[in-house]
Amino acid sequence: MSSRTPTTHGQRRGSIQTIPLEALSMIFAMSDKPTCAAACLVSRRWRGVAMNELWRSLPSLLPLFQLLGPLADSDTGYDLHPDCVSTAQSWHLFRSHAPRVQSLTHNELDFGKGISTGLILRTLAVHSGGILPNLRAVHWDLYISRFNIPLAFCPPSLERMSLHIGNEDLDVDSVKRLLCGLSSSLANRLKFFEFGTDASPAANAALTTALKTFLKSQSDLLELKLTEYDIQDPVILEGDVPDDLRSIGYEERFIAMYMEPILQLSGIEDIRLWLGYKLELKLRDIQQMGQAWKGLKSLILLPEGPGILFSHLVTFAQWFPVLQQFAARFDCNEGAPPADDVPSRFKSLRRLTLLDAKIPYWWQLPYVAGFLVAVCGPKVEVRHTTADSLDTITFLDDLEPWKVGDKDEELQDWMDAFYRGPGKPMSSRTPTTQRRASIQTIPPEVMSMIFAMSDKPTCAAACLVCRRWSGAAMDELWRSLPSLLPLFELLGPLFESDTGYDLAPDCVLTAQSWDLFRSYAQRIQSLTHDESYDDVEISIGLIVRALEVHPGGILPNLRAVHWELDTSELNHPLAFCPPSLERMSLHIYYHHSSVDSVKRLFCDLSSSLANRLRFFEFGTQFSGAWDATITTAMTNFLKSQSGLVELKLPNYEIQDPVIVSEVCQTSLQLRTFCAEVGNMTKELFRVALDALARRGASLRRVRLIWARSESREGTICLADMEPILKLFVIEDIRLWLGCKLELKVRDIQLMGQAWRGLKSLILLPAAPGIPLPHLATFAQWFPVLQQFAARFDCEVDPPSADEVPSRFKSLRRLILLDAEIPDWQLPYVAEFLVVVCGPKVEVISTTEYSSLDGITFLDDLEAWEVGYEDEELQARMDAFYRVHEAIKKMD
Repeated sequence: MSSRTPTTHGQRRGSIQTIPLEALSMIFAMSDKPTCAAACLVSRRWRGVAMNELWRSLPSLLPLFQLLGPLADSDTGYDLHPDCVSTAQSWHLFRSHAPRVQSLTHNELDFGKGISTGLILRTLAVHSGGILPNLRAVHWDLYISRFNIPLAFCPPSLERMSLHIGNEDLDVDSVKRLLCGLSSSLANRLKFFEFGTDASPAANAALTTALKTFLKSQSDLLELKLTEYDIQDPVILEGDVPDDLRSIGYEERFIAMYMEPILQLSGIEDIRLWLGYKLELKLRDIQQMGQAWKGLKSLILLPEGPGILFSHLVTFAQWFPVLQQFAARFDCNEGAPPADDVPSRFKSLRRLTLLDAKIPYWWQLPYVAGFLVAVCGPKVEVRHTTADSLDTITFLDDLEPWKVGDKDEELQDWMDAFYRGPGKPMSSRTPTTQRRASIQTIPPEVMSMIFAMSDKPTCAAACLVCRRWSGAAMDELWRSLPSLLPLFELLGPLFESDTGYDLAPDCVLTAQSWDLFRSYAQRIQSLTHDESYDDVEISIGLIVRALEVHPGGILPNLRAVHWELDTSELNHPLAFCPPSLERMSLHIYYHHSSVDSVKRLFCDLSSSLANRLRFFEFGTQFSGAWDATITTAMTNFLKSQSGLVELKLPNYEIQDPVIVSEVCQTSLQLRTFCAEVGNMTKELFRVALDALARRGASLRRVRLIWARSESREGTICLADMEPILKLFVIEDIRLWLGCKLELKVRDIQLMGQAWRGLKSLILLPAAPGIPLPHLATFAQWFPVLQQFAARFDCEVDPPSADEVPSRFKSLRRLILLDAEIPDWQLPYVAEFLVVVCGPKVEVISTTEYSSLDGITFLDDLEAWEVGYEDEELQARMDAFYRVHEAIKKMD
């Protein structure tokens, strides 16, 4: 064992918890189920990654629906037990596991019955974004008379489907309806499709039209397999198959021997032909096949006996230089040519399977072995098997045809004997010239970052450069929409009706128009829909039609939405609640909206967005009395959002502190709380502050407006707001108080000791404000404060420069709100500000108190942009600054 090299002092040793998530995903992907299950118990970080791998592939729908409760066997399939009550927690558990499922195999023959249609519909009602939103591959083995279950599992991510109907007494009409429904639900979406039935050839013939229509709707197909389905009419394969189809397999029992058109497949890489006739193959035919299929890598030929002449293997080696896998039925009766007569050998072949090859005499075995060594080389795996082990499913599968049979040990011994030594490997070629870098080699992630920092015209111009740039630039152009109109205009011209904008009556929607709609809808991550700014309301009928075609949700990748609604029926937001949504801003005008409609909206959002939102903002133009009537609905909605990180309630007056209490009790990770509590009494205001203090370990920003339209009588002091001192990790506090604030030096000290990390502070009490000399105390006890705005009483004489004990260390901006500085006091105030703030602080003195409203006060940036600089005060401060600098140089 080598001696251990001592580590550098202070160098941290690596931890298993520092393994990147991508590496963990790769590790668990190569692990078995028990290993992943054990990894779930290691840590929360490992649990998420391991749970994703455990649920990535499901053998049935039963494990998923059992999360809702015990299932009972009913006449229509498995359903929840009659005494089982689905709670919000059970639906949340279901919803947390469903997005993990990417592959589903559901074989009803193994489980007796399927899931009942009623349970599927109830699940769809709760999951408007789709039951399995990230499903990519699904395999259905159906044995019931109702074939509508697959229609509920067609999310936008689905690209691979295998459908097998194992009912011998096939209901042809049910299968036709299924294929018709899939044609619209999966239009131009699938890349891999497999279909088969156990029905009679007559029943399969009746499905020809429906299957042809379905295949016409799949323009992006890359692979088509029709296992155990007898094609009766070649019209299925005429002109409707996509140009870029890479693989096709089917069982053909009534094919003619004229196969010349197959030579037109110039780009083919894999061909398998199971022929029900003898195959007459001449040397000229093999040459034409090699010239036509120059890129062929895999070839299986299985004619009726006796097969292809064994000596023709040399011609295949000559004309198929890139062939890697070759299986065929060979006729070995005529023996093999001598090894010396072999002009060429396979250059790329890795596996050769002799199907149903019968070497007639034992004395021919050495000659066959010598011939195979000469034509194949030492690195080719040779298998010898009978064709009886092949069936249609095995023949059409990607891997199984190459697993059949075993090595003939006697033949292999003879081949090893003829093999004289290892072949010389091809020397690696050293490039003589260095390839120049191209702009096309920029990674997609880098291109996305570039376009994210570009303006709209730049992104629009980039769309015209190339297809690769067009995709990334188009994603950025459509990432954020100012309205729903640009999206729905893709379907056709819109006209204004009584219920909002809708398509023209004579507009016929085709699969291509819906495909265009879907391709752009998937790009949208942020939506702003303001009906107060312009009449841009979309009719409910058009939204419903879009939902029918898009069962996975209209905007499946939507993450943030801002609604400005001014309608009587507030149901538009319910159609845009995909699983990815985490930020919602909702503002309702009173012109046409009613309180009852707002209540219904909150009730529906409670179930559609349960425990999903992280950021929520709500406001109305109702009066304070009307806001009080929706308190219960508002409280129930906030109770359903346990993952809230930020809550803003501008233009909504909280009448009862129970809302604050419920939010702080439910949302354990709450970091921001902004609201108006103007109508609360001093006692209720303290109760609300006490509720906020419960989240003292998580709250970073608290902004409260405790002010009415008219000023309050009396004075409030820090003792009345004592619970707010329990916000130990607070970074931003804004208090708009509707009365006078009595703040002593001791109070400022307590605030500084409690809020050690405070970076932003706004205090707006009623006139006269905080005495200006207290600014020096703030500088002493708030060392990390960066932004400070307050109403100061500037008529109080400030201390002289020699009496200022300390200055702000981190302050960047100071705003004197509603500051009226007397002319005779201006020089003293200017000198005091220079000493306590320093030269790098931006000082703004404004009387624009009216420019602040509730929305501006609660906003992140606008509160710091009000008013203008007092030019006279700024000139005085510049003069004092120059004097102080001159004095320092003299000293």
